[in-house]
Amino acid sequence: MGTMRKFLQIVPLILLLAQPLYAAEKKHSKKKKAVVVTTANCHLFKRPKAPFILVLKKGESLKEGIEACIEKMEIPSASISGQGALENPELGIYTMDVKQFFTKKFLGVYLMVSLNGTVTQSSTHQTQAQIDVAFVDSNYRLFGGRLFSGTVGSTAEITIIPLASPVYRKYDPQTGIELIN
Repeated sequence: MGTMRKFLQIVPLILLLAQPLYAAEKKHSKKKKAVVVTTANCHLFKRPKAPFILVLKKGESLKEGIEACIEKMEIPSASISGQGALENPELGIYTMDVKQFFTKKFLGVYLMVSLNGTVTQSSTHQTQAQIDVAFVDSNYRLFGGRLFSGTVGSTAEITIIPLASPVYRKYDPQTGIELIN
């Protein structure tokens, strides 16, 4: 019985000593939640350092939604990728021989299987998203090119990786386009 009494006397001391260790373990074991923003709340998240997801809703402009949130969040430049659905997209293909984009408007809603691009600062210091997309129609035909315009068909989920400093574009007379410096 004496051993049990001694044990019961030291249990509170053991628990007291273990508390800081438990708190430290709990602090380090907390999983950080992924940040998901929309065009309605992106202004609340200033200068994020970690990647996050921008969710755009049906009817929102894909390119303008991305550019607006990047500006509101005060992100100097970013790398982007995503997928979703795209309605009435206008794509362009650049030809070096005439140094211009030729565009085509696709009517309807398409499954956007890939979106990749960069958000940089133009030579006039405007936020500019250069977005290339690939999408399929109901016959499984794949189309792709530089996105000029288009609205979200049902949803678009864009992963944005903020860059620490601005990346600028400058007009290149040899190619006829603004290239990253």
